[in-house]
Amino acid sequence: MSKVIKGVVMVLSILYILSPVDLMPGPLDDTMVLLINIATQKFLSC
Repeated sequence: MSKVIKGVVMVLSILYILSPVDLMPGPLDDTMVLLINIATQKFLSC
């Protein structure tokens, strides 16, 4: 189950980063999503 959740989080974050719709202008929100993805991957690997 953990691998499924990790895959879903990764796919959703990649889709958000590549999508033209942003919550904030510039790369700030993309960077925050990337950092949240990395933190989630580390948390779920334990």
